[in-house]
Amino acid sequence: MPERKISAWAFSADGVCVAVAMSRLLVRGSTANESASRDARRFARYMQSVGICRAEGNRAACGARMASMPSPAIGSGGHRVYTRRSGDHAALAVIARLHFRSRIMAAGFSEFDAWTPAAYVPRLLTVVDFAILPDELPSGPVRYELDNGRLVTDRLLTIEDLEGLPDDLPTGPVKFELDNGRLVPMSPPVDEHGAVQSNIAAELKFNAERSGMGRARTETSVVLWRDPDRMIIPDVLFVANRSLPIRCTREGYLATIPELVVEVRSRNDSASMISAKVADYLKAGVQVVWVADPATKTVTVHRPGRDAEVFHDNDVLVCEDVLPGFRMTLASAFAS
Repeated sequence: MPERKISAWAFSADGVCVAVAMSRLLVRGSTANESASRDARRFARYMQSVGICRAEGNRAACGARMASMPSPAIGSGGHRVYTRRSGDHAALAVIARLHFRSRIMAAGFSEFDAWTPAAYVPRLLTVVDFAILPDELPSGPVRYELDNGRLVTDRLLTIEDLEGLPDDLPTGPVKFELDNGRLVPMSPPVDEHGAVQSNIAAELKFNAERSGMGRARTETSVVLWRDPDRMIIPDVLFVANRSLPIRCTREGYLATIPELVVEVRSRNDSASMISAKVADYLKAGVQVVWVADPATKTVTVHRPGRDAEVFHDNDVLVCEDVLPGFRMTLASAFAS
C-alpha cells in the first residue's frame, strides 16, 4: 500500500490567491498510483497558476490565459483525475461540480464516491468564468468565491449591480437572478425545456394577447421586491389588462407583478427549489403559477391559499380568473 499524506486546498475569499496544499503520495511500485500522483501534481500546478494569474489583476487576460492551459477533469469511471485542455468546457464544468475539499485529493483518487454536489445548482461556474467577473459593481466593490462551483459574494447585491455583470462567460452565455440579494447564475435552457416554453408562450401570445386580455412575455426579468432584492426570470409570464401599462425599473426589468407566471421544470431542478420559487411568486402577488414538467408531461397549477392542482394526459388547461375563455391542451404544451 502506498503511504500518503492528505491535506486540503481551497479558494480564498478575497479571490486573489489560491492556497494549495496538495496530497503528497509516497508511491512504491504502483503504475496506477504513479499516474494518479502525476495527475495530482498537474492539478496542483493548474491551481497555483490560477492564483498567480488572478494576482496580476487583469481578469480578461487571466481568462484567456487559463483557457490555453491543461485543466483537470473526472474520467468516465469517476474515480481518477486526468488532464484535458480547458478549451473543453465540459471538462471544466465537471471539475466545478467537485466537492472542493481534501477528500478529492485522497488515496490516488480512489474515493470519489465520497464527494457530493449540491441538490440543485442553477449554473455551476469554473475558474475561467470566475476570473473575468468584475471587482467593482454600481453599488460598490465585491469579492467572489467558488463553493463547489457555486458563485458566492461577500455581500448582498442589488438589481443595479446586475448591469455590471457579463452576459457571456468563457463557458457560455449566462443570466443572473437575485435571491434576496444573493447572486444566482442561470444557464440557457436545453431543447426540451425550450420547446415547452415556446409552446406555452405561443398559446398565450396568439390566443390570449391577441384576444385583448393583456401582454405575454418570455424570459423577462421580474423584480418581486426590493431590499433585499428578489429578481426572477420566469420562462413565460402574462400581465392582464388591469395591470397595464407595464412598469419597468430604470434598468429595464419588469416592475409590474404579472398575474400569471410559467416555470418549466428542468431536469436538475429540485422540488424544494421549485417550491421556493412558487412561494415567492405568490408572496409577491402573482395570482397563478403554472409549473410545467417535461419529464412527467404534467402542469401543476398553484394559487394563493389553495391546494395545488395537477393537469396531465389529455387534460385541458384553463385559467378563468386571469384568462377568461382561454384553453390549452397539455398535448399542445408538450409537443416536440
